[in-house]
Amino acid sequence: MTYPINYQILSDLTYRVLASYHAQQTELVRNVTLDDVLPNDLYQFVAQKPLRDAGTLVSAWLESWLLASGTTNLRTAIVDVARQLAAKAYGATASNILGIDLELKRNKTNFLICICSNSQLQSGANRHRVTRLLKQVAETKQTGEHDIAGVLGIYDHATQTKYRKSYVELAGEDFWEFVCDEREAGRNILSIMSRQPMEINGEFSEQKAYALNRLTEACIYRLCTTDGSIDWARLAYGRN
Repeated sequence: MTYPINYQILSDLTYRVLASYHAQQTELVRNVTLDDVLPNDLYQFVAQKPLRDAGTLVSAWLESWLLASGTTNLRTAIVDVARQLAAKAYGATASNILGIDLELKRNKTNFLICICSNSQLQSGANRHRVTRLLKQVAETKQTGEHDIAGVLGIYDHATQTKYRKSYVELAGEDFWEFVCDEREAGRNILSIMSRQPMEINGEFSEQKAYALNRLTEACIYRLCTTDGSIDWARLAYGRN
C-alpha cells in the first residue's frame, strides 16, 4: 500500500536536509587548515597543475578538498531524504546490511538499495564495491531463500537508468519515483537539489573567502621562498 505525497512536506523535508548539509560545509571551511587541504600526493599534483601563484594553488587545493569531503556529507543528507520519503510512502526502513542504505518492499519483492551520485561512481573502487555488494544480493535471490532484488539508486541528473545482469541502476527522476511512487515528486526533489538555500550559501561563500585568505597566507609562509616564488622542491617532497 502506498500513500500520497504531500508536496509541501516534501519540499520542506528536502530543503531542511540540504540546508543542514550546507551548514556543515560552512563549518568545514570555517575551521579548515593548510594541512587539511594539502593533497596526499603533492608531487603528482604539482606535475599536473603547474600553477605559479600561491592564491591559485591554494584555491585548487581547497576546491578538491571540499569536493571530497562534501560529496560524502551530501550523500548522507540525500540518503536521509530517501529514507524518510520511502518510510512515508511504503513504510520502508533503513537496512541493517552493511553497505545497503534502504530496504523497500514493493509487489512482494524486497528491494535492497545502495544510494550514491554519478560522480561517486566515476571512482573505479566505489563502482567495484557497489557492484560486488549488489551481485551478492543477486546470489542470495538465486538460492530461493528470499524474493529480493538489488538496486543502485543514483540521485542526480547525470546518468540514465540501466539494467545490469545482477541489478538495476535507477537514476534521477526514475530513482526518486521508485522511492516515493510519484514522478512529480522526483522532479520536485531534483529541482530543490539544483537550488542552493541562499541564506546558507551566502554565509558559506563568505567563510570560504576568509579560508582562502588564511590558507594563502599559510602557504606563502611555509611553501614560498623569500622572493615570493613557490618552492616547488619543498612542495613536492615535504610538507614542512
